[in-house]
Order: sequence, then structure tokens, then C-alpha cells
Amino acid sequence: KRWLNILGCRFEKYKKGIYFDGHKREDVVEYWKRFLKEMRTLERRMVRYEGSIMEPILLVLGVGEQELILVTHDECSFCSNDGKRGIWVHDEKMPLRKKGNGKSIMRRRKKKNPNISAEACCYFTPGKNQENYWMVEHLLKQIKEKAIHIFEAKFPNATAIFAFDNSMNHLVFADDALVMQRMNKGPEGKQSIMRLTIFINNNGQLIEQEMVFENNYSDPNLRRKPKGIKRVLEERSLWKKGLNLECLMCKKKENSEQIDCCLRRIMASQPDFLAQKSAIVELIEVDIVTIRRFARKSWRYMELYHKRLTGKLAERACKKFKSHRRISQKELTLFLQEN
Repeated sequence: KRWLNILGCRFEKYKKGIYFDGHKREDVVEYWKRFLKEMRTLERRMVRYEGSIMEPILLVLGVGEQELILVTHDECSFCSNDGKRGIWVHDEKMPLRKKGNGKSIMRRRKKKNPNISAEACCYFTPGKNQENYWMVEHLLKQIKEKAIHIFEAKFPNATAIFAFDNSMNHLVFADDALVMQRMNKGPEGKQSIMRLTIFINNNGQLIEQEMVFENNYSDPNLRRKPKGIKRVLEERSLWKKGLNLECLMCKKKENSEQIDCCLRRIMASQPDFLAQKSAIVELIEVDIVTIRRFARKSWRYMELYHKRLTGKLAERACKKFKSHRRISQKELTLFLQEN
């Protein structure tokens, strides 16, 4: 305890908060900059809510434009021992309490502003001897069979903007998607069979390209098998001799503007590969006041990051300007002087 105090640590009750670790990393900063830019363009067509009871502000749309409604994804797990601090005893004999959180149930829901029907919720019992574990296939089914149909029925004159948290499970690509990491240098080894694609050749022409060998290929053993990076780049006149499959910089995942350092970087930099969307995106293309307040708070955070206020300072500013959706430069200047 003494050494922990010397090292600058303090003991306090655990509570949930904002996770900051890694939020200043170059790729993370680049991601939220792109995200904020895209959300700023969409914000104009979304209803705003102001006042003590979060009344909607009249939305002004251009000719042919539809209202955009942000549909967010929420998931949580409940265990049978959650929140239990007391226990019934008899004759002052304290029974041994079982270890662990107990049996759990998972609830996955789509929330939108306004409210979404409870029918979009999914209940799932995770575990080896239960319903296994929630995978992207379950989420795709929930979106396709529930969320989209409910949204279109409730809001026929609006367009949905589906937003998901940054879980690796939500970034999964379709089995035949154009993903460089699934390719080998040559046709040997295990690799995915990818979909037909299109690229632009040196003459500016659109060319269809199969990612597998043709049915009449000279080697019968390679027919309808994946071509590999080398063959694909050769067909695009992009093959360069002497390059490694992957360079040291790419292995370390260091951000680099160089696009021809290795074969994997060249392949990943092709427009059709860059344009590849996740399986969820391809499939889609609380009470109302609480949800609206949360939405306004999210916009407030985005506004602060737009003004280059990040981390703990952004959190303090967000708490100070609770009733704001936008924060003026004058208010921000005064806040920075105080802090």
C-alpha cells in the first residue's frame, strides 16, 4: 500500500467511466476525425431536441431529401448473481456462496430516436452448453429480419443511419469480401474465394477481374482456386519484382503514406479493396427523453473534439455544458481559461 501511494496510485471504489487508453494513437485520431466529418454532414438532416423535456426542433429539408434517424446498437449481459450483496440465513449459519457471476443472459437491442419497438430485441443465453456465443451471423439476422423491417414500417418517409460500437465482431467482412489479409502470395495454402471485382487499367478502362482461376485454366488442379496476390497484381500491371510479401513497417502496423513498400500494401491500396465494406454495412446500406439527452450529449462530445478538446478536458467540458448541443467559441475560451 505504501509503495502504491509512492507510485501515484490511489484506492477508490470501482466505477464505470470513459475509457481513455490509446485514444491519442495516430490511427485512432485519424478514425475519429473521419467519423466527425461524416457525422457533421449528416447532422443537418437529423431532428434536434432542446429544452427541459427535449422538444423536437422543426427540421428544414431540401427538395428530395429525407429525414435521417440515427439507430444505435446496444448490448448488455445480466448474470443471476448481479447486484447481490445480502443472503437469507437460518440459525446464524452462513452458507457458502457460489463463486462466479452465475448463469447469464444477453440482451441485444437496436435503439433509435424516436423509440424503437421492443420486437427488435434479441435474448441470447451464452455458454458452451447453451446457445454458444453471439457472433456476427446472429447480429446480421437481427438486422435483416427485425430492425430493418420495423424501421421501414414505423418511418416510411425517413432514412436510417445504423451505428454500431467498435467491436471486432461488428467489423467482420462477408466470406467473399475483398480483404487483403485473406490472400497469400500465390495460389497455394488456405485462402478465401473472393467475389468478382472491377479495376481501372492504365488506359482508364473498367476491367472485370475474377479472383479465382478460370474454368478452362491450363492447370486442372488450380481451376476455381484463388489466384493469390502475385497473379492478381500481374493482371493489373502492378507486379513489382523484389518486393517482400509484407515489410517490417506493415508488420509493426506503423502508419505510413507509402503505398508500394510491399505486396500486401499495394494490394490493400487498390480502390476496390479500399471500398470494401463490412458485412453489416453491406446488409443495411430507455424512454424517449433519456435517449434524446444521450444523443445530445454524444453530439456535444463531437463538437468538443471538433474544437480539438480531447480526453479528460473534453469530459469536464461536457459535464459543464449539459444543456448545450453546440458550444460557442466564447464559452470554450472562458472554460479553457478556468482550467
